Amino acid sequence: MAILSKTSRPMTKWQIIRRFQALLRRFRLEGKLTHGEAHVLAVLPEFMGDDGVISPSHEAMADISGASRRTIINALNRAYALGIVKHTPRGRASNTYEIIFPVLSEGGK
Repeated sequence: MAILSKTSRPMTKWQIIRRFQALLRRFRLEGKLTHGEAHVLAVLPEFMGDDGVISPSHEAMADISGASRRTIINALNRAYALGIVKHTPRGRASNTYEIIFPVLSEGGK
C-alpha cells in the first residue's frame, strides 16, 4: 500500500506522519476531533511498516498513546466517520488501516 501525494509520487513515512498530524490539527481546530482523539490517532502512522502496511492492535496503540483501549476504539470510529482512516479486518483481533487524505478544495470552494 502506497500513499500518494498530489503529484502521484509515494510519500515517505515522515511525510505521511507530518501530513497526518496537520490534518488532525485542522480537524481539532474545526471541532471535528477532540484533543484526546487527535492524540490517539496521531500514533497510527508510527506503526507503518516498510511495506506501507499499518496494522497495530488496539492494545499496541493504547500502550504508545497512554489511552485506554475503549478510547482507541472511539477515536478510530470517529476517524472512520470523518473518512480519514479506512480499516480492513484481517482476523479476529487485527485490522489493517489506511490513512486517507481528503482532497481539499482550493480557495475555500
